[in-house]
Amino acid sequence: MSLCRSGRLPDAEVRAKKLLGDFPDDLALNDILAGILVGQGRFQEAIPAYGKAIEIKPDHSDAYFALGNISLTLGTPIEAIVNYRKALEITPGFAQAHGNLGTALMGIGRDAEAMESFTKALELAPELAEAHTNLGIALRNSGRTEEAVSSFLKALELEPEVAETHNNLGAAMEELGRLDEAISGYGEAIAIMPAYAEAHCNLANALAKSGQHQQAAESYRTAIEIKPDFAEAHNSLGVSLKEMGNFEDAQASFKKAVEIKPGFAGAHNNLATVLRRLSKLEDSVNSARTALRHNPRFAEAYYNLGLAVQLDGQYEAAVDAYQKALEIKPDFPDAHSNIGHALQDLGRFAEAITHFEAAGSRIAKARALECCFALGRVEDYHKRLDELCRSDPTNIWAAGISTFAAHQWDMENPYSFCKDPLDFITIKNVKSDLSPFESFSAKLIKEIESLRTVWEPPENTTVSGYHTAGNLFGMATPKVIALQKLLFHRIDEYRSHYADRTGSFISHWPKNYGLFGWHIKILKDGYQESHNHPSGWLSGVIYLKMPANLDPDEGAITFTLHGRDYPILNEDIPNIRHSPKEGDLVMFPSSLFHYTSPFHADAERHVVAFDLCPAGEPTEEAALATSVTS
Repeated sequence: MSLCRSGRLPDAEVRAKKLLGDFPDDLALNDILAGILVGQGRFQEAIPAYGKAIEIKPDHSDAYFALGNISLTLGTPIEAIVNYRKALEITPGFAQAHGNLGTALMGIGRDAEAMESFTKALELAPELAEAHTNLGIALRNSGRTEEAVSSFLKALELEPEVAETHNNLGAAMEELGRLDEAISGYGEAIAIMPAYAEAHCNLANALAKSGQHQQAAESYRTAIEIKPDFAEAHNSLGVSLKEMGNFEDAQASFKKAVEIKPGFAGAHNNLATVLRRLSKLEDSVNSARTALRHNPRFAEAYYNLGLAVQLDGQYEAAVDAYQKALEIKPDFPDAHSNIGHALQDLGRFAEAITHFEAAGSRIAKARALECCFALGRVEDYHKRLDELCRSDPTNIWAAGISTFAAHQWDMENPYSFCKDPLDFITIKNVKSDLSPFESFSAKLIKEIESLRTVWEPPENTTVSGYHTAGNLFGMATPKVIALQKLLFHRIDEYRSHYADRTGSFISHWPKNYGLFGWHIKILKDGYQESHNHPSGWLSGVIYLKMPANLDPDEGAITFTLHGRDYPILNEDIPNIRHSPKEGDLVMFPSSLFHYTSPFHADAERHVVAFDLCPAGEPTEEAALATSVTS
């Protein structure tokens, strides 16, 4: 015993075994040898030693308890349960045995029985902090998260310096949506145990949920430094990088996650998402299919597969993928919405309407209007539009189709958002505001070069050109800040100019909004296909650099009521065309369709486009929403 207390376990083992040679049936010596072996991590060898002790003393509850602990350590909870129950048959008031029995029960998913065991342990010994913690875990597993918080707090009153308990408290707070308290809990865990990789990862998850992706990425990287093979942290780092528009680095993180854990279906699916955003559609399809090999019931992976093939123009294949997603998850709104889009592209308008109705989103309701127009269902169209007039007077998609349909059917447009969008175009040259403009433009383009760009991104309408990823105005560089300041000033002027006009475009102008911007570099023969900006409210473009000596129509921007392949009944569609000059700032309602003409000079056209977006509204991929698994 003296050798054990001094940490000389190998010497103690030699002495114990020698004594047992002379006294093989001595209970204390068998207990001591078993404890020495456990202390050295030699659990399998300790089992017969405890068995001998039980043979000597059949009512040896401590030996049964110790065997239960060994079984828990070795990952055999069923054997642990048997041994703890034998200990409790002998000593019913054995509080720690009740507590550890609860841990074993929880390990096989029997949380209700586990809670009974933890409660019994705490009745016998209220000071058992670990039992309070484990009761909290079982309560949280059972959906009783508020009660779990109380248990974790009680455990921390008894033992305030246990990092795992702070981490568990943070997880419960996060589950309750109390993100600030969750972040605080994870921070306490890390302060106590700085090398606690799981707490760093959990802190990052909470930061990401609160929109603090830059800080989240730093915490994920810390978790990975501590535990390089932490596949979940690599995956979640990829999610935050994706949210920041850093698709290349996100791709690397997801690839690392699946390298460490090849069967990680969620990471394969997330990789499919960023590959699609990088225009690598074939690779995206392969990653989605890999996710499905590892998890054939993964609805989000079928959804991502559908997105990739839909963007590649394979509409029938997209319909098939979305249908499989909906077989698994019938209440999947995005899958209903996008199968509706694919069916609409295939001209199967009646089927599309059914799915748009199931989706129920603002966009889906407007797309159902488009299908009614395509089918010539005038009465159904007006019924749906009247409902939107009452419930959603600022639906950008509905504004686009309602204006076009009113013109085509030669009838009054009841939708009030912006009935005459061509009247709300402003064109002003702002060179003097950014003087000297050529120098400003060159420096701004230089700053923007640090952003990731995508060639002909499939979600956008750029042909023969590069498009930056993420929000340009997230950059805190001097020229970007100066441009944003100018745009806010000009937007205020725009609103004042139209202040006396009717319609919800002006009367419902958002009180809280931000700018979402992107840079587009168009090369020879490049252009923008017809589109509008359903995530915005007011849209605009500033021309930084134009090819010289273009013909009047080359590179021109045309505004029109027609878009998205709406059937044309009356060819006489009004439009406005502008041949831009460097320094031109063009602003217009986001519902208004527009496109640009190609230019044939061997040169580049640089513009910054932007949307004024109401706070809380999505800023990207309104037509084809992505699905990322954290």
